[in-house]
Amino acid sequence: MISLMTLWTQWTSRRLTSDGLVPIMPSMQQPLLTSDEVAKILKVSRSYAYLMLKRGDIPAVHVGSSVRVRPEDLELYINSNAARGDPATPSLFDED
Repeated sequence: MISLMTLWTQWTSRRLTSDGLVPIMPSMQQPLLTSDEVAKILKVSRSYAYLMLKRGDIPAVHVGSSVRVRPEDLELYINSNAARGDPATPSLFDED
């Protein structure tokens, strides 16, 4: 039986660009973030991070029973809330 990794390698090896990168799915260059990592980055509780993901505030990818976030989606969320001046969004520069 052939493994999924072998199939992926065979498939992508025929689609490499001259610099050796696969042009398909460029966003997959960075690993997905866990909800715990999202909570730490935003400096909120884990349960609040889950709530934000459940409400759709931050787009999430569901992998089985796990929830993951693309780094660019989290960055977009942070930038869009910073632009609005949303007081509910934690600031990296706020003093405790």
